[in-house]
Amino acid sequence: MEKPNKTLRSKSGFTRGLPLLLLLILGFVVLSGLVFTSGLLLKSRRGVESEPLDSKIRTPHKPTSEKTAEGMYSPEVAQNDDSSMSQSFLIPVEGSPTLNIGTEDRRFVSRLTLRNPAERALRNIRILESGGSDWSSAKSILQSILKERDPANDREKALCIFDYVHDHIEREAYRSRWDCFDVWKTFNCYGMGHCEVHSRTIAALWEMAGLASGQANVGFKPGLDLLNHTMAEVFYEGDWHLFDSHGANFFIGTDNKRILGWKDLWKSPDLIKRSGPVGDLYAPYDHSLWMDPEKYDWTFDHKTARTEPWKGEVFPELTLRPGESVTYEREGGLTFINNINDFAPPRVPHSRAIFRTGMPAPGGGWTEVDRLEGFEEVNGEGLRLESGESGSVRFDVRSPFPIVSATLEANLTLEGDSSIAVLKVQPLGHPERDAEVIQNLQGSKSLETPIVLGARFEEWNDPFARYGYSVILEATTQAGSSVTLHNLRTETACQVATCMLPSLDHSPWVISSSPDASGDLDIEIVSVPYPRALIPPTNLAANRITSGTETWIELNWSSSIGEEPGLEYEV
Repeated sequence: MEKPNKTLRSKSGFTRGLPLLLLLILGFVVLSGLVFTSGLLLKSRRGVESEPLDSKIRTPHKPTSEKTAEGMYSPEVAQNDDSSMSQSFLIPVEGSPTLNIGTEDRRFVSRLTLRNPAERALRNIRILESGGSDWSSAKSILQSILKERDPANDREKALCIFDYVHDHIEREAYRSRWDCFDVWKTFNCYGMGHCEVHSRTIAALWEMAGLASGQANVGFKPGLDLLNHTMAEVFYEGDWHLFDSHGANFFIGTDNKRILGWKDLWKSPDLIKRSGPVGDLYAPYDHSLWMDPEKYDWTFDHKTARTEPWKGEVFPELTLRPGESVTYEREGGLTFINNINDFAPPRVPHSRAIFRTGMPAPGGGWTEVDRLEGFEEVNGEGLRLESGESGSVRFDVRSPFPIVSATLEANLTLEGDSSIAVLKVQPLGHPERDAEVIQNLQGSKSLETPIVLGARFEEWNDPFARYGYSVILEATTQAGSSVTLHNLRTETACQVATCMLPSLDHSPWVISSSPDASGDLDIEIVSVPYPRALIPPTNLAANRITSGTETWIELNWSSSIGEEPGLEYEV
């Protein structure tokens, strides 16, 4: 009899026990995984519970911006609880960097902050949209119009300038009496204007484009309660043509093609009834009476808006000193210029910019002070005027936008009974005004209370809006006394045009500054979704309707967003 093979028998036993062994190992692995995973979940939950919620205005920090293969910088993104989204960048200003600001859903900018963390000033900072408009000067505004509309002849050129102005500049009997007769300021600072602002603006752009213009003014006779109005005429194809930008209107001939001039309407007043100004401002008035010599007089002149800075003004540019920031807020609130005694807020949207400046600047100390006499910088303490000296400090705040109000905070310490310090403010610009005392201190005292300058700017902005002011400290000390300025902070609120805020629909943004600029720029964009009612439709149909001798176009469209049954868009 053959002996059993012990080797084969032992292998056979191992084989029979292998499934049980594998089952035990698998159970141990699964159990360990469950314990480990539960620990991670518990740790993650505790981390979420202990993490503070993201506030609407976040503490300034240095975001990390990565550069993609296409050469664009991507943002650090944070979703906020109020459905807003923050996109943060820290980018070098050299070389005109591009920012990828695209979003998955349609959003608009509700707040935009630019901050200079560098140790030197950044000058002429500009944000240009890809495929968007460039409003950095009157010339660039015209170039943007012609590039976007691509007119084929003088008629189309006149029409596209007219369209662009009344598409972007709101209609409002505006409060800036003289300051708004400037093409750059109309588009960037105000974004609205009365009829003369509209007529002068399109006239200035027409003439820059090589077309002659004139201004037509209609005024009611004394004793009548009617409406004065201003429009503009432009010359092309051998004749004059009348345009009403404020009323979003022009006057069409019986051929439904030719745009009429004033002389055509004077000869045939009934032609006015073929088209008319739109909007509630004109609703109570019968504009067909304009050609009635018993009720109205007409005058003509040649006035245009300025296309270059006014005498004594510098070309507007955005400059940020070390540590300085500017925040653009879409909702302007009560930040608006008023110099014709109309205290009601504008009926149309307006925005604001808030400049925050402080001395000593991070890394820059007091180097950005505009005048320094007698005071010396003491490390860690500020500027000090020693005993037996007289001195002064002047700090200028300038903005490319009209200033509505400002808040000043000066941290001052006076030591010794014979020390005297006088704090003053002075508006810059025309007409010149003397510096005004806002605080007078004597003896051992300190000053830390913020001072609001809103009431002063209401006075200073009449008749011309102000774009800068000076903060002046004058001090005198006797033996055994001193004056120390520890820090100086200003917060300046300006009106800006809502239409000048950059759009997230045009990505990327291109950042530029002066050629010699160096350092980084900290940017935060806070955006919110478009309301569903404002999302434009996608399916559009145009039908030509004829009834008797009249022909018009009827537009019908349906939205790309699913609406409730029974709702439809129709114009």
